[in-house]
Amino acid sequence: MHQEPKTLWDVSAQLAFNEALQDADDPLYVDTSPARELGYSALYRDLGVDLANRKIAQSHASKYVLFCGHRGTGKSTELRRIRQQLNQPGLFKVILVDAGQDVGLDLNNLEYPDVCLALARALCEELKEAEGIIIDQVFVTPLEQWFTDRVLVTEAFKEWTGDVTTGADGKWGIPFLSEFFVKLSTAFKTGTKRKEEARTILKSSFGEFAAAFNKLIAHVEERMATSWKANRLLFIVDGTDRLTGEDSNRFFIEDVHQLRQLRSLFIYCAPIHLVHASSAVRNAYDHICKVPALKLADKFDPRFPEKRLEHQAALNVMRSLILKRAPARFFQPNPEASGDWSTVDYFIRVSGGHLRDLIRLLGYAFQSTTTELFDPSSAQAAEKKLATDYRHILKSADYERLAQIDTTAADSNATDQETRDLLYNLALLEYNSFWWQSHPAVRTLPSYQDALKKLPAQ
Repeated sequence: MHQEPKTLWDVSAQLAFNEALQDADDPLYVDTSPARELGYSALYRDLGVDLANRKIAQSHASKYVLFCGHRGTGKSTELRRIRQQLNQPGLFKVILVDAGQDVGLDLNNLEYPDVCLALARALCEELKEAEGIIIDQVFVTPLEQWFTDRVLVTEAFKEWTGDVTTGADGKWGIPFLSEFFVKLSTAFKTGTKRKEEARTILKSSFGEFAAAFNKLIAHVEERMATSWKANRLLFIVDGTDRLTGEDSNRFFIEDVHQLRQLRSLFIYCAPIHLVHASSAVRNAYDHICKVPALKLADKFDPRFPEKRLEHQAALNVMRSLILKRAPARFFQPNPEASGDWSTVDYFIRVSGGHLRDLIRLLGYAFQSTTTELFDPSSAQAAEKKLATDYRHILKSADYERLAQIDTTAADSNATDQETRDLLYNLALLEYNSFWWQSHPAVRTLPSYQDALKKLPAQ
């Protein structure tokens, strides 16, 4: 339960930047949409949802959506907000799988079989706990048959055969499927030979697995109105935006055919650089929803800082976000008592509108302060620490590229691999209308300043 902090130490306990807020009722939640022109009307319409009248106006056999943005811009929090809005009577039963927390998923070694099994397990677990949903055995048998014919006959899984407890009619049913999906997920997590064996099985028989899973999905949607009072299933896969390089390309592009064999409505969380990789991404998914950084100002040439046009509405949103975690009395000067927002706004401007970096800056300032307050000195120390974080991951050529991007028009973005790496590493931030600018902390580094000076004068 959220408690009002009494000391700066209490404030520091609320500066965890890797944890998503679970819903819009969280006392730390702030609606950031005004600061990034973010809305989900297009996403909802593409899913067939008439949210104003709380009904599904158009039913699609399947939809595959990418939910993209920088790591740390609040995608996980926004996905849970979407789940809360859509997991309503007359709309959807939302099944959310978080790849960063799921018992059977390892983000350091993740492939499409892992996620597909996790989705099946999540649905079976929901069905096991549901009351009033009667699933005809004929729609469960294909998945049972897949287990017996494909999994339990292999050397790696033969010992599980003795664990099968059949009912009076000799069939397993949903509880047994749920149990075996959990076993498979555990095998994926432990890193034993069973992980590769299970992947091999699923890859070689994926069409069979997908057909069986699809039959169960379709039947559940026919039977779930009484218990869940929902019309459709919606699967949300979070955490997959943390996949890097070859892993993200393989999962989202090379293996998209397999993902699309599952017939339902899916939202996959994806890294921002992926949508700039190739037209294959845009062709493979039905809808791409972007969550940009908060736009504190229009794009400007760093050589002419006096031309920077700041957006007060965005600044106000981020002030609210800061004060939710660190009340005004913990800042020097206290903005509510003095009207002087200089220290608070310093943190905001250095963050570049990136939510995780804003919280990270407060954490760094807590480590540096000697006054038990967030004061100008600790804010400046936090900026230096964050800039050093970026200095450790940037190459000499990166500074030249960032300076070039910063001094060109907003619509002249290059999409080569080096630039996509900068987007992934957050040294380059994407804002609404999808223009780019380097992170403000990066612009304080001498190497960036040198690269800026070498550009032709305008």
